[in-house]
Amino acid sequence: MRKRLRRRSCTSLHILAVGMIAYYILDLAFPYGQKETDSYRIFPQAVMAIICISCLVMTIGNLRTIRKYSFTKPFLCYATLALLYVPYPCWGESNLHDNIIFFLKSYIAIFVIFTFIVFYKRDEKKTNRVAHIIFFVQVIYVMVKLLVDKHNSLIEEEELFDSNAGFMLVCCIPFSLTIRHRRLRLYLYSLLIIACIYSGQRSAALTAIVTVPIAAIYFWKKVKTKDVIILLSALIIIGIPLISSAYDNIVARNQEDMLKDSVGSGRNIFWKIVWNDFWNGDPVYYFIGHGTNTVQFLLDKKYGIAIGAHNGWLDHLYTFGLTGLALYSLTILSLLRNSRKINRHLPHMKHLTLLTFTLLMVKVSTSHGYWDISSIPISLVLSRIFYQYFEVLNRRRRLIRHEKDLVHRDVQLR
Repeated sequence: MRKRLRRRSCTSLHILAVGMIAYYILDLAFPYGQKETDSYRIFPQAVMAIICISCLVMTIGNLRTIRKYSFTKPFLCYATLALLYVPYPCWGESNLHDNIIFFLKSYIAIFVIFTFIVFYKRDEKKTNRVAHIIFFVQVIYVMVKLLVDKHNSLIEEEELFDSNAGFMLVCCIPFSLTIRHRRLRLYLYSLLIIACIYSGQRSAALTAIVTVPIAAIYFWKKVKTKDVIILLSALIIIGIPLISSAYDNIVARNQEDMLKDSVGSGRNIFWKIVWNDFWNGDPVYYFIGHGTNTVQFLLDKKYGIAIGAHNGWLDHLYTFGLTGLALYSLTILSLLRNSRKINRHLPHMKHLTLLTFTLLMVKVSTSHGYWDISSIPISLVLSRIFYQYFEVLNRRRRLIRHEKDLVHRDVQLR
C-alpha cells in the first residue's frame, strides 16, 4: 500500500514539475503585451490554471496531514478566506468567471506550499530534487525574460528601462540560500542581487538590497578568500558597470516621476484612490471588504487602468476588509514569530526565515502581496522549512517516548 502511494505521489510530483516547466516555456514563447502572440496567451494561462487546480485538489485531499503542521494554519485560513470570497461579489463590479481566474492566478503559490509538504512527507529526496529543478528552471526563465526585455528596449531606443522580471528575480533569492553547494549558493545569490538592481524595477532593487545584511551574516565564516577575490573581480569587471547603468536608470525614472507628480510610477495616486474609497464607503465594508478583484475595477474606473494598488496591504484591506487584512498579516508575521524555533532546531537554515520575512515585508509594501506563480520559489522554501522543522520535532518526541518506555520496562523488571 505504501509503495503504491509513493508511486502515485512520484507520478503526481513529476506531472506537476512538467506542468510548471511547460508554463515557463509557453510564457517565453507567447509573451504578454505583444499583439502577434496575444491570442496564444491562453496556452500558458491554461497550464497555470491546471497547476493551481491540481494543487487545490491535493490540498483538499490531504487537509488532515497539512493541519498537523502548525505553521501552515495561518496560510490555510488565508487561502480558505480567499476561496470563500470567489463568489462575492459576482454582480456589477465583477463576475464569477473573472473572480475564479483571479483566484487561480493570485493564490497558486499558497497551494504549492501545502502540496509540497505532502510530497515531502511521502518522499523527501525526490521532492527536494524536483524543487531544485523547478527553481533552476525559473531562474533561467527569468534571466531570459530580463535579457529579452533589455534587447527590446535597445531596439525601440527607450531611454528608461523597466523589466517585470525584477519581481520574479526577488522571489528566487530565499531558495538560492538552500542550495547545498557552498560556492554555487554564494555566486547565485550575488547574481540575483545584481540582476534585481539591473532590472530597472526600483521596488525589486530595494527588496534585494534589504536582504544583503541578513545574507552577509548567513555567509559569514562560510566564504573562503578565493571566493572573495573572484566576487570582487567579477564586481569590478561586470557588476560595477551594470549597477552604474541601473543607478542612472533609477535616477532618471525618479526625475520623470517628479515632473509628472507621480511618485513611484503612480503609487501615490493608486494608494490615495484605494485608501480614500475604502474609508469613504459603507462602514460594513470596513470589516468584510469589497470582494475579489475589486481593486482592479476601482482603479480602472477612477484611473483608467485595471491594476492592483501596488501595495499588498491596501489590496487586501480593500478586498477582505480589516478582518482579512489581519489574517493576511498573520501569515507573514508568523515567519518572524517562529524564526527562533526554526533556527534552534534547523541550524543549517539559520537566518533563512528572517530573510524570507524581511523580503516579503518589503515586497508586499512596495509592489503586490498576492501569492502568484512568481512566488513559487518562496513557497518551495517554506514547505521545506515547515516539513523539516516538524520532522525534527517528531523524531525528538519518538526518542523521548522510547526512553520513557525503556525506563518503564526497567521499573517493571525490578
